Amino acid sequence: MSVYRGPYSRELIPDIQFLCPAEVKALRQLAREYKGAMLLFPSERRSVLSTRSLHHIVKVAGTTAGLEFPIHPYMLRHSGAIYRAALLLLQYPEITLSQCNLVWQKFGTVNQLSVQELQQVELLDQPTVDIIWQIIERIRSFIGVNSYLHAAKYMFWAFEAYPNSELLPKNFWLSPPHWHDFAEG
Repeated sequence: MSVYRGPYSRELIPDIQFLCPAEVKALRQLAREYKGAMLLFPSERRSVLSTRSLHHIVKVAGTTAGLEFPIHPYMLRHSGAIYRAALLLLQYPEITLSQCNLVWQKFGTVNQLSVQELQQVELLDQPTVDIIWQIIERIRSFIGVNSYLHAAKYMFWAFEAYPNSELLPKNFWLSPPHWHDFAEG
C-alpha cells in the first residue's frame, strides 16, 4: 500500500501495512471495481483525502461504533497487529503480563533486574519461558518485523488493549488461519 505523507506532500511513499488474507481479498475486490483509479479512497472531489477529512471520517466512525473515547487515525495503524497478538495470547491463557515482562527484561534487554525480579524469573519454569519466546517469535514472524523489541511491544500492547482477552471472538476474520495450529506446534 502506498500513502501520501504529510499534508502537502505529493510524493507517494510505500508504507508497509500488514494485512490478513481477508483484507487482501477485500482490497483486491475494490481494486477490480476501481480499475485504473489512482486513489482507492478518494475525497468527494475525487482527489487525495486531506488529513482533516481522514480525522473526521475516523472520528465519526468511532462515534457511530459507540466508542466512549475519541479515536484518531493513528490508533488504527497498529490495531490489527495488536488484535492478532491478542488472538495469539488467547492460545496461552496461563501466560501473564508479569511473566512476559520478567522474561523480556531478563533475556531481551540489557536492563538490570532487581533481586526480587531475579527471584521471580528463577521461579518460572522453562516451558513458560519457551512459550513466551515462541509468542514473541510468532508475532515477529507474522507482522514481518526483524526487531524482537517491536514484537515484544505488540505483545505488551495486546495485554493492555485487551485486558479481558477471553471475551475476544476466536474465529474473527482477522485471525490468521495458520495461528489456529499454534497451540499444537
